[in-house]
Amino acid sequence: MKKLKFAGVALAAMLGAMSQIGSAAAEVTLRVADYLPLNHYLTVEGLLPWMEAITKDTNGEVKFQHFPAQQLGKSTDFLRLVNSNVAQIAVVGVSFLGDKMELSNVAQMPGAFEKACDGLAAYKTVAKEGALLDRDFTANGVKLLYPIILPPFELASREKPIQSVDDMKGMKIMVASRSTESLLNKIGAAPMMTSSGPATYEAITRGTIDGLVFAPDSIITYDLHSVTKQGTQNGKFGGQVVAVIMSQKAWDALSDDAKKAFEQEGEKVAQHLCEYMDGRKAAAIEKIIANGNQLTKFSDEELAKFDSYAVQVQEDWAKELDGRNIPGTQTLNAFKAALPK
Repeated sequence: MKKLKFAGVALAAMLGAMSQIGSAAAEVTLRVADYLPLNHYLTVEGLLPWMEAITKDTNGEVKFQHFPAQQLGKSTDFLRLVNSNVAQIAVVGVSFLGDKMELSNVAQMPGAFEKACDGLAAYKTVAKEGALLDRDFTANGVKLLYPIILPPFELASREKPIQSVDDMKGMKIMVASRSTESLLNKIGAAPMMTSSGPATYEAITRGTIDGLVFAPDSIITYDLHSVTKQGTQNGKFGGQVVAVIMSQKAWDALSDDAKKAFEQEGEKVAQHLCEYMDGRKAAAIEKIIANGNQLTKFSDEELAKFDSYAVQVQEDWAKELDGRNIPGTQTLNAFKAALPK
């Protein structure tokens, strides 16, 4: 009887241990494809601490392998890499993905907002449910972990003072987005798409272009403030959207506690980055001015003229999508309604 009782106790203990093991979440290591270099501020201030926080919050259940600077492939292929499980997470610029995330371009429109945090608030609202979520993320088999909305870019001019919107007419200006290209076409400038910061530097030093539309901190990064003398500081030329996405299959495989950690840390890092970037833009403008550059603040009258062109760009973008049965106008109106008043 004693032997039977001992065997019963041992069996119960073994089954209890097996139950505990079975209920424990399995450790997972997620590969992260990133197009940015390791020292980029969006990585240093955003992605790296975000990954560290999630690993800590999950007590090591979730770990990451980070592949910066397009080590796993070209940025234009990141969606395919995630869908084929080469990576489970990717940092993507929506402009790189062609027609895959078209509705997210609503937060890249010129004239839409002045601060990155305003753009973030509106984008999170329209990306929470509805057409943008369905078309840009769910239909692509991915989950949006957190968005990054850059502050509006500004114009830097090699020689010509920019006191009014009309001063841009006839200028050859390099731009980084199609929406800014459309804006400058409407104003009467001659825009051309840039391939990189170094290429823009070479073009302006050779006199191939008269100016450029870049983020002010990028103007400093690529030393463009040393080869330009004039510019703007409140032009609202449109910015850029970067999305940190995850394979829906990989997301579904996470434990509930891990999903909660991802959501909480995603909220934190997105807000931190928008505040950081708004401050970074202001500091960059101060540095450019300290360099001796003359940066114009458009008057209310000139801003109204600028905004009238920007609204035309926004509406053209929306109507073009509407014509393809994609709810561009609906998304644009929802985005504007969600902007902080």
